[in-house]
Amino acid sequence: MLLVGGFGENGYLCKRLQQAMAPEGIEVLKSPYGWTAVVRGALIKGLADHNPKNAEVSIAGRCTSYHYGTESAKVWDEKLHEEDKRYADQGTSNFDHH
Repeated sequence: MLLVGGFGENGYLCKRLQQAMAPEGIEVLKSPYGWTAVVRGALIKGLADHNPKNAEVSIAGRCTSYHYGTESAKVWDEKLHEEDKRYADQGTSNFDHH
């Protein structure tokens, strides 16, 4: 697992993920310049679009095997929520609120 971006620089996050992933055999790495990953990627793409000879890095794919996270929503109530925040939850067939 490679941590990049502002929150990826958080030492506490890295330590906790290392503790949680070690039993699974998953190594957690932090890039020394992770906070600039998006900017550097955009710069490389911009330079390559302008002149392909500037493309020193090529990206073969952007796909992870796993992802972790949570999803949450409240059941939509016309007395409490705005109509434009209403959507149909495909898993429960309820109308929920973002």
